Amino acid sequence: MTCNILASKDPDEDIIVTFDFTEGLSSGEFLVAIISVVVTVNSGIDTNPSAILTSVPWIDPTGMYGQQPVINGLDNVTYNIQMLCATNFSHRQLAITGILPVRAQNNG
Repeated sequence: MTCNILASKDPDEDIIVTFDFTEGLSSGEFLVAIISVVVTVNSGIDTNPSAILTSVPWIDPTGMYGQQPVINGLDNVTYNIQMLCATNFSHRQLAITGILPVRAQNNG
């Protein structure tokens, strides 16, 4: 489907990333299961990028959005987070990638 550039997060922040599948869903179609959430490094260096995922992802009550809690991350690393979901239409899966920059905020 699409790539979404997400707002940057500080390494100390815990956030929930929302994946909006509405654009790819047909009339009467909705998400029924999250098949996978995969994290890779877009830029920078992190030897364990999947460590930013915490808890279990979920589908919101409308069936239009997938959500994934995210923690930590390394300063100056940009992550690709891809969520793959099944829909109520037989044999149909949709994927969205969110691009998440992690940047420490200056406190001074």
